[in-house]
Amino acid sequence: DVVSISEPIADDHFGSLIERIIEWMDEYYVIRLSDEVKRGMTEKATRGEPLCISAFGYDLKDKKYYINEEQAPIVREIYDRFINGAKINQIATYLQSIGVKTNKGNSPDRRFVEYILHNPVYCGKIRWCTDGKKASARDYYNENFIIADGMHESIVTQEIFNKAQELLQENRKKFG
Repeated sequence: DVVSISEPIADDHFGSLIERIIEWMDEYYVIRLSDEVKRGMTEKATRGEPLCISAFGYDLKDKKYYINEEQAPIVREIYDRFINGAKINQIATYLQSIGVKTNKGNSPDRRFVEYILHNPVYCGKIRWCTDGKKASARDYYNENFIIADGMHESIVTQEIFNKAQELLQENRKKFG
């Protein structure tokens, strides 16, 4: 049963019809709102504006990412170790051994390192998926991603990021 205080509905056939119309209008509103939010987020992404909380290595202030001077060297070391042949699990174990903690206070694991290596935010880009899927779901190669120049400073160079992507692709081909 639908009980409405602001829209009294009669308990007859006409009331049943009104109830369905109100439900349809509410559903339509939610669908339109979802489309408007996606459109707004896509527009922000194309302008290079932050869309979410800051990634490890950055702080979010005044709607802009700023390099976190304590975490940025760790991000650089992750890229350096990976490009020089270290495996993702080895890097995670190393980070744990030196006491690194994620932004949520957890010990770094394989997913943490893998996410950093795949995230274009570190070379000064913003990534947004227009179909609403998250990169955190490890769908790093989704064709619906928008990758735009960000308004923030990069932690690693584009060349280092590209080299890491090449190695990740090679590993993906080798190990599936």
